[in-house]
Amino acid sequence: WQNLDKAIASSNDQFDFEVRWHLYFLNPSAPKEGVVKKVHYMEKFGPQSEIIKARMAELFRGHGLDYDVDGLTGNTLDNHRLITFAGHQGYDKQNALVEELHLGYFTQGKYIGDKEFLVEATKKVGIEGAAEFLDNPNKGVQEVYAELEKYSDHITGIPYYVVCDSSDGSMEKKQARWPNPEVFARAFQQPTKSM
Repeated sequence: WQNLDKAIASSNDQFDFEVRWHLYFLNPSAPKEGVVKKVHYMEKFGPQSEIIKARMAELFRGHGLDYDVDGLTGNTLDNHRLITFAGHQGYDKQNALVEELHLGYFTQGKYIGDKEFLVEATKKVGIEGAAEFLDNPNKGVQEVYAELEKYSDHITGIPYYVVCDSSDGSMEKKQARWPNPEVFARAFQQPTKSM
C-alpha cells in the first residue's frame, strides 16, 4: 500500500484519484480468537516461511518500517465490516483507516480482530460511530458478503489492484506482488495496459 501511496502522490497533479478498498478473505475459516502469526506462517508455508518473512522485512525496510511477525492473525470479518462502514463516511477516511490497520498489523504486532485496536484506528482517522457499529455483530455482514461476491470472483491472491479511468469507464485488473511506484505510475498513464 505504501508504493501505491507514493505513486498517487507523484501523479496527483495529473489525475483525480479515488482509492476504494474492496474485501477479500485470505482465510475465511480462521478463528476469531486468533492464532500466533509465527506458528500460522510455519504451518501454512513450512520452512519457506523464513524466506517469506525475510523478503517482507526487506520490503518494509525500504519504506522505513519494521516488519513485525509478533502478535496474532485470524478472522478478519470485523475488520472488513469496519472498512465497509468507513467507506460510507468517505473513501478518504476508508483509505486512512486501511493504512492505520496495515501499520498496526504489519509493524506493531496488533491483532486485526481486536475490537480495541479497530476502534483506536478509527478514532485516529476521524471515523465516527465505529464502537457502536462493531457492538452489533450482525451490522454490515450482509454488505461484506455482497461485496465479496461482487469483487473477489476471479482473485487468486493479494494484493490485487484495479486501475480505472472514470472518464471512459475503462478498467484494468491486475494481480501483482507489491508493485513499485513506477509500475503504478505507468498503469495510471495507460490504465488498459498491463501492470
